[in-house]
Amino acid sequence: MVHADGIVQSTSHYVTEYYYEGNNPTFALFLAKYGKAQIYLKEFTAGLKHLEEAKAILIDAVGSQHPFIVDILNPLTLLADEDINIRLARKKQNDLRNELLKQCAVNSLLVKEKSKAPLNEQLQICLKAGQLDVTFGGELYYECSLFL
Repeated sequence: MVHADGIVQSTSHYVTEYYYEGNNPTFALFLAKYGKAQIYLKEFTAGLKHLEEAKAILIDAVGSQHPFIVDILNPLTLLADEDINIRLARKKQNDLRNELLKQCAVNSLLVKEKSKAPLNEQLQICLKAGQLDVTFGGELYYECSLFL
């Protein structure tokens, strides 16, 4: 099976995802074990993706101070973060994010100087920053809207 991100899923992953719909803690434990195995096999990107997905589900289910999260998931995440490819990808995404925010700030100031543009026009300016997070409730949109 090929996931939407282009990551090949094992059959057991596909079946488990189908059987445990939504944010099920049992599925999160499966994802954590699957991600752990991928990290040990040096597949850091796929392993980190599964660990972060498992961590998000488990934090909602048992809280952020649960021993499984603190003692197992956090050290594994740190181990995967040491991979140079992941560091470079995050740096590239952060640089792109900062560039979009600067562009948003400049465009916002231009709109304010021209006239008090309607809200829809100002939202269109921030849509460029929304390429990384298209939901208007996202952190990037929030930072961009501070300039308006």
